Amino acid sequence: MRGRHRFPDTQFWSADGLAFFGADDGQHGDEPWVSDGTPQGTVLVGDLEPGGDSDPAYFTPAEHGVVFMTDTRLALNTTPLTGAIWATTATGSGRNAGTTTLVAKGSDVVSIDAAPLGSVALLTTSDFAYNPQLWRSDGTVAGTVPIKQHLTLPGDLSPIGSIALFADGQNPLWRTDGTAAGTRKLHEWRANAYGSTFLMDLTVAGPQLFFRVDQATRFGSELWVSDGTRKGTRLVKDVAPGRASSRPRSLTADGNRLIFVAKDASHGRQIWRTDGSRQGTRRLTDLPDGSIGQLTPCGGSVYFTRADSRGTELWARSAHPGKVGRVADLARGPSSSKPRELTCVNNTLAFSADDGTHGRELWTLSSAQSRPVLHDLAPTGSSNPSTLAQVGSNVFFFADDGTHGHEPWVMNVGG
Repeated sequence: MRGRHRFPDTQFWSADGLAFFGADDGQHGDEPWVSDGTPQGTVLVGDLEPGGDSDPAYFTPAEHGVVFMTDTRLALNTTPLTGAIWATTATGSGRNAGTTTLVAKGSDVVSIDAAPLGSVALLTTSDFAYNPQLWRSDGTVAGTVPIKQHLTLPGDLSPIGSIALFADGQNPLWRTDGTAAGTRKLHEWRANAYGSTFLMDLTVAGPQLFFRVDQATRFGSELWVSDGTRKGTRLVKDVAPGRASSRPRSLTADGNRLIFVAKDASHGRQIWRTDGSRQGTRRLTDLPDGSIGQLTPCGGSVYFTRADSRGTELWARSAHPGKVGRVADLARGPSSSKPRELTCVNNTLAFSADDGTHGRELWTLSSAQSRPVLHDLAPTGSSNPSTLAQVGSNVFFFADDGTHGHEPWVMNVGG
């Protein structure tokens, strides 16, 4: 790409070992791109809305290509907008832009979420001809069909084994095997006089789905788990008993277990780990109550950010012997380096931070006992790396080196 281009608020999606993303190269608007991790293998998939923006998102592998959705922004003053489901065989390698096929089209803003389930992509749409629904696609026109219609606001598709769970609107938890007959409501929390119930932060860890349920009565805001069965959908542990709430946050998979931040009656907000059972749920830290976030397991340690009197810095709980402490004070004294977008690639942690000298740049860390390594992409300013994402052995991100504008970058980490 040449010149200074506009990159919307986007992200990278990993599909078939490739990185897909939306970008504006200054000629085609916001359109889909694919990259195999090389400059030569980074190509425009297609100009799907000539003269406008197709706003592509949710790239998901399927049997006959990578399926994705677009929400056309060509005529913002026109109602309804147009949304579509596409499939592409583009790989980027050898400048291969493949074939991109329109497999379904409808009205109003479309995309909510997508996830792979076996050889098909599951997709959820907000309004497709004014009918929120769940779709399946194998990447062909004939194989792209709605499997459940007249939903409320389906999202958070979460595959576990041969099924996927998802939430619809505020409350019900659904399960699907990718067929109409196999799509049904799994559990619903009864409304009460004190307020509604909300499902939030659906997170897959191994064969289970964890999520937060906010209830105004009985349990308050606590962690729940489901294995895809009615009997296996239950409260993990009432960390703050009764109507009090532990308010679990930062739900993050750690292998087959889950780590999260919660508050009990005695210890303030701490990091916890669970295998989904009551007895297998325990607290990992005992720090002064404060701000903990961005939990990221990597190389046997759990990294996180924490704010104290010395600013917001990178911390870790090491596997052996379970030591908890600050990894490094990148911004000396009370200043904060404010690490962001912690991403684990091949047991190496990548993140952005501002040490007060080099501006906001990319850093890597090989272990909790080593020193962070600076990758200064803009020696005269800040490159502001953003939307870090693991794709194979690479970390993809956007950055501005001060010469080429805000562009996609890739760094191989131990591959």
